[in-house]
Formats: sequence, structure tokens, C-alpha cells
Amino acid sequence: MSIINLEWKKVEREIGLNQAARKDPLLVANLLLADTNRSAEILRYKAQFLNNEEITIDINNTFVVNEAALFEYPNFKEALTKWISSGGHLVYVVSPNRDSLNPAYFPYLGAADIEVVLDSNWQNRQNVLHSPIANLSLEHESSILQLYLPYKYYFSGCSGTSHVALDDRHRPKTETDETLKELLQPSEFAESNNTSTNSTAAKIAKELICEIKFDDGFITFVPSIDIISNHGLRHLDHGAFLHWLIGDNEKLYYLPSLKATNWLAALWLWSWQLVTVFIALVICILWYFLVRIGPALTPLSDKKVPFTEHVIALGQFMQANGHEDELKRALIKDIEIAMELKHVSFKHLSVAEQAKILSKLTGKDLSTIQLILEQPLPNNEPDRIKTIKLFKQLRKAI
Repeated sequence: MSIINLEWKKVEREIGLNQAARKDPLLVANLLLADTNRSAEILRYKAQFLNNEEITIDINNTFVVNEAALFEYPNFKEALTKWISSGGHLVYVVSPNRDSLNPAYFPYLGAADIEVVLDSNWQNRQNVLHSPIANLSLEHESSILQLYLPYKYYFSGCSGTSHVALDDRHRPKTETDETLKELLQPSEFAESNNTSTNSTAAKIAKELICEIKFDDGFITFVPSIDIISNHGLRHLDHGAFLHWLIGDNEKLYYLPSLKATNWLAALWLWSWQLVTVFIALVICILWYFLVRIGPALTPLSDKKVPFTEHVIALGQFMQANGHEDELKRALIKDIEIAMELKHVSFKHLSVAEQAKILSKLTGKDLSTIQLILEQPLPNNEPDRIKTIKLFKQLRKAI
């Protein structure tokens, strides 16, 4: 079959966010709010919101703050408290890294009498390309919003208005329920089902949003802002939730935490056992190379040793081992071997004749040459060294 006869079908497939959306997590929120002449902005510099210990954001705006950012700016808490008391709206976002922060410093939680609880069954957000199942319902105007709010922490004991996560009371009946209904009497089943429902509700009643009044302003506590991010706004009623969150205010400002967690600290929090094993492995490797193999040997250098040192070492060694005669014979034989090329019968001549020939050939003093040839090597070191050096000079001159 020819390629020309094939029927081509255009398929559009989503592969992720573009570059602008990756840089700005509230890009979609900004576009959505633009329909009502409002906007969303991410704050990245202190000068954008804080000046002379005063919040420069108008109180008719919504200020979303990651709780970790409260540690990063001096006098920020005091200025923020004054701003809220004057009528501002703060959205307090729980930091996912709050375990590494100072728990005694978390502000505003005491004002709401709430406790931030780590969810023992928390999981990462569902795949953003698939529509999630709602875990929160919220009344807004004349409708009930169905929302999915991923959370690592939830709230407990909110003294204001709280919005609780959906629990098992909203799930459809299962085969287990029908089996129990057949085995038990109607009254027993109703009592058992009611007890199970109450215990389940008490067990998993998790407050995901808490709202409190704070002087002339108010605070909204949320576990994350994933719901209004570029990925979150595409699902369920999250767009309506953004309008609920900002209310009648003109603009939404978001202050994230600009300090990244140290990678080693983050790894320690994730698995301190892995860090311990890694450090122990590094220590063992260093021990192996330093102890078992040993340090690198310094290569031998070709340093030239002076001739005098050779003479001194030779004399000391021969004298210390009682080989003075062998040393004297070796020096004379060295002279004889060198003279064979110049005088064939040199070694058969008398000492006087040898001294005369050497004096004439080398220019050295005759009496001195005859003396070192006849006398044994001196016992004292300076004279012995002088005699050996004279023999070497004669050998070199020949």
C-alpha cells in the first residue's frame, strides 16, 4: 500500500508546561483573574512588600505567605501582624519542609488554637494529567465546589470556620456492607454501621482549611497552594476556589520561601540510615587506600653527590672493617691498569721508577708520589682522605 493512500489523522497530545508556565507557577491564575480585572503576582524581593518594617501591600489585596518565608526576613512577623490587624487578608501556607524549621517560632497558629499534624498516609499529588477525585467540598455562593487539595499536613482544633476532608461517610456501599446486612439483623447492622461510621469520621476528620478573624482582618490557613497552581487549576472547581480565596480583593500576592534546603540536610531527613552508611563507606575506602596500600613513594632523584663525599665514605667503610691493605692495593692496581696503555711493564718496575714516571706524566711532586706508593694509608681520617684523593687525582691525570 502506498504512503500516499494512507489516511493521516492529526492528534494533539499534551506533553507538559511551556517555558513561561514553568517559570511562573501562578501564570494560569493570573490569566483567570484577568477576566475580572484582577491579577496574581509572585514576590521575589524584599523591596516588593516590606519597607522600613512596614508592609507595602494594600490591605485590599490578598497576601499568600509560605510559613518558611517568615524566618527569612527580619521584623517581617511584626509588620505582617500590624498589616492583618489593619484589615488585611493573610493566607497562611504550611511549609512542606516545616520539620527543619523552629517549631517554637510558628506565628498565628496559636491565635486559631490549631495544631498542624503530619498525615501518616500522605502521598505525592496525583498525576496532573488525570482528573483527581475530590477530597474537599466547599460552599461558594449558591453552589458546592468539589476540590482536590493535596496535603502533607492537616489541621486540628480550628477555633474558627473549618473545612474538613471528605471521609468514608461519602463513599458508596461496598460488597462488604451487603454481606454484613445479610448476616446480621437489621437493628444489629444499623448499630454496627453507625458505630463504624462514627469511629471512621473521628479517625480521619482532617481540617484542610481553617478561617479565623484577626482584629480587623482575617487569616486563612491552607496546607498548600497546589490547588491554584498551573497544574491544579485545570481540575474540578479549582478556578472557582481561586475566586473564593481572593474574595472581593483586587490582587493576590504570593511570597514563597526563597531558601532551598541544604541537600545533605534534606537527604538526612529523608533517610538518615542511607547517609550514615554512605559516610561509613567513604571512611572505609579512605582507610583502605591510606593504610592497606600506603602513601605514594617519593621517586628517587638523580642528585649528584660530590666526589669528596664518595672518598670519605669509601675510606670510612674500609677503615671500619679492617680493609686498609685491600684499599691500598686497589688504589695502586687502578693506577697500574691505567698505565698499561702508556707503559707496558709499569707494574714490574720499582717504586722509585714508577714514582718518576708518574711525576713526569702528571706533573705531581716526585717525593709525594713515592711516599704514597711506599707507605700504608694513614690512620687518622684527614690524612687518609688526602692520600685517597691524591691517588684519584693521579688516576684522572693519567
